[in-house]
Amino acid sequence: MRSIITLILVGFSLLSNAQIGGRGVYSFLNLQASPRFAALGGAPIAIADSDPNIGFAIPSQLSNQMSRHLAMNYVNYFSDINIGQVNYAKALDSNSTYSIGMYYSNYGKFDGYDALGNETGTFRAADYSLQAGYGKQHGNFAYGANLKLIYSQLETYKSLGTAIDLSGSYTSDSGLFSTALLIRNAGLQLTSYSGNREKLPFEIQWSFSRKLKHAPLRLIAVVHNLQTWRIGYINTNDRTKNLSFDENQGEEKVGFANNAFRHVILATELVFTPNFMVRVAYNHQRRAEMTWDTGKGLAGFSWGVGMKISRLRFDYALASYFPGKSSHQFSLTLNMAEFGPRH
Repeated sequence: MRSIITLILVGFSLLSNAQIGGRGVYSFLNLQASPRFAALGGAPIAIADSDPNIGFAIPSQLSNQMSRHLAMNYVNYFSDINIGQVNYAKALDSNSTYSIGMYYSNYGKFDGYDALGNETGTFRAADYSLQAGYGKQHGNFAYGANLKLIYSQLETYKSLGTAIDLSGSYTSDSGLFSTALLIRNAGLQLTSYSGNREKLPFEIQWSFSRKLKHAPLRLIAVVHNLQTWRIGYINTNDRTKNLSFDENQGEEKVGFANNAFRHVILATELVFTPNFMVRVAYNHQRRAEMTWDTGKGLAGFSWGVGMKISRLRFDYALASYFPGKSSHQFSLTLNMAEFGPRH
């Protein structure tokens, strides 16, 4: 318990450096490659099971249930952007588990031009994050940490950074209830693109999941961006408003209830069997900031399925970010212990 309290205090001591997405560097770290998280609203969630993607995002959720599980994730994002993640978990003993993996975002190939409009050839842009994590359980409580090494190359501009994630979790004896406080991307830019260092997408979030004992239903809630109360942006798609490029007026004025609900993601997971699940979620911040003034479509909603066939677990998610624009995410998870020799 003392370790969890320490993690909480460390997180709140970093509030002076907090900012929300779009106002710093390495914003690709905010995207979730796991289809399960994408289907459940786009944020890491404390769930006690064998999914190694959960332990990779929330290190205090690492457990021996995930030992020798390998996850490979792929996201078909927008405008030829491809995102991928591979991670592996291994138990050191009954209470300690580590994970390793890599996350990347490839933005594709671009045509280059100089200031006079002359072609300079083609170039590529991509971001990478190498990560190692460790989780330790103490009865119902657990703590963990991730260490990230970040590399970014945008044309000839390169940047190197480092970050840590810290988390503390509680899981009930039955395993039906889990909650975790997660401090993400606390770090710094070691080398900048052009001599001007920027802040990382630091965030504090708290997630809850409760599986009903006598029903195939898991209720989920995430409270995100706890480090910043006002997270309203000017919706650039709303043609009824005038845009201001004054940095001091860059936030949209929203009411108390609207702003509070933008911090919340609500989701549910229908667990028909351990081998078949259906997921759906609503992200109010996404819907409030990524829609037209004349129509909202399904922006902010997401859904997905998870199933195990033989020794392979498949996950799929469809997340709507903008009216008529959605991303598809896929995952394949293997329990490497099942592929070993059987006696």
